[in-house]
Formats: sequence, C-alpha cells, structure tokens
Amino acid sequence: MNGKYLSFLSKTLFILFLFSIGDTILYMALDSRGAIRALPGSRVYVVGETAPDIGGGKPLPEDSDDPEKAALRKKALNENLTYSADTDKIHLEFNTLKGKMWQGELTIDQDVPPGVHLIRVERAGSQLAGPGVTTSEQPAPLEVKVFANNREYHGDFWSLTERYLGIGPWWITIGIIPLAAVILVLVYREGDREDERLRRKGFGPIYKLAKRKGGWDIIFGLGLRQGVSEGERMSVVDRDGREVVEIVAANVGPDAAKAFVATDRRLHPEYLVTRKGTIS
Repeated sequence: MNGKYLSFLSKTLFILFLFSIGDTILYMALDSRGAIRALPGSRVYVVGETAPDIGGGKPLPEDSDDPEKAALRKKALNENLTYSADTDKIHLEFNTLKGKMWQGELTIDQDVPPGVHLIRVERAGSQLAGPGVTTSEQPAPLEVKVFANNREYHGDFWSLTERYLGIGPWWITIGIIPLAAVILVLVYREGDREDERLRRKGFGPIYKLAKRKGGWDIIFGLGLRQGVSEGERMSVVDRDGREVVEIVAANVGPDAAKAFVATDRRLHPEYLVTRKGTIS
C-alpha cells in the first residue's frame, strides 16, 4: 500500500479517535444525566433509589444462582417495592435492590402520549413523607421523556454521534481499535519495504539518533549484507544527498550498524547514511 495513502489513513483514524473520545465525554457529561429518554414500544433499563427502609416490608430471600430461588427473590422484591406513575402506559419491573439502590426495567406502551412522565418509587408499607423519613431523604421521581419518533428522540442528544448516526460514541472508539491495529501492521511492512528500496540505492535510514555529551549516537540501516565493514568511513547525508557529517561504522551487523559522531551540528532522523562513493 502506498505510504502517502497509509499516512492519510492513519491521520484520519487519529482524528476520528479524538472526535469519538470528545463525543463520549460530551455524552457522559450532558446526555447520561437527567430525564430517561424512551420511544413508544421500547424497554429501558433504569437505576434509581428509594427512601430508607423504615419497616413495613417483607424480608427478601438471599441472592442465589438457582433460577427458582432467583425468581422467588424477584417476586418478593416487586412486592416490597412499589411505584406510581402519572400514566398507566408505563410499567416498571424491579430486578435488584442493594441498600437504597434498585435496578429495573421500564416498559413503554406503544400508545403512550409523548412528553415527560414522572415515576415515583417507594417501599411497600412505607410513606415517603411519613414518620421516620425526612424530606431530604425522599428520592426525586424518575423523569421519563417519551418521544413521538426516532428523529425527535435522537435530536434531543448533545452527542453528535448519537444525534446524527443513532449510535453511542463509544462504538466509534471500539471500531477504530482493530482498524488502528491493521494500520500499524501495514505501516510496519511499508517501512520495511521502504528501507529495502533505500538499501538497493546504497542508502540506510537512521533508526536511532541520540544526543549525548560530545556528539551523537547513531544506529543506521546498512550492514554486512550491504558491504559495510567495521571501521569504514561513511557519510550522513540529507534528503537531497548533500553530506552533513562523516561517521565511522562500528558494531556492524547483518543489516545495521552503530556510530558515534563528535559534532555539535544538529542532526535529524530523516537524514540517511551512505558509503563513501555513493554520492558524487
């Protein structure tokens, strides 16, 4: 694959990744709070809290992995927790209760009128404003915002991905991860091919360039297979082929070698290394 195309694709994916992260933050900050959004005929998982238990409810069976015992606990839970709504077109079934926090499932009838509907949850046998429960302990009612159609539903989101594509922004992030892995593999392979093209022309890329006291440590992509020998004098050149500085090859391997050059000149990773006589 063409290197320029890979570069464009990599930059595009990076921009999309940043966008998805920003859009996810926007969703978490503005869209995940407040009223619960729903459409007629839908089912929505919800979480809320009740007032403290001041007695009056039946003891719940313990949690169990046994299906029969779990069903008995869920039945007892829905007897211990009750709800009231401003419409009989919205139904709430409780699944779990931990302390004051409960989790359940809302069922929205197909013919529910659009608008904001309120649902208040309380424990059976308790009165929210009764003795033992202060006003500050009374949980706020759930707000369920029902929309007439999909266009109005998605148009209510601040998240651009949710608003225009109808999906959560985190799915964009998840989708980019495998694509990014493929791009990394392709970039690595293209880099190997580019290195090989340079070697055939007599040039080696600089793999590592580190500034230290007195000069630079260099690792470059020419070695024994390209005819480089230990102690050979070589040239660091810019992309136009002009010599920048002379180096001496050391620790020569099959396709790479090291060098130290004592110079205060600024060297750049895009420079190349070549044998003497390659350039005129």
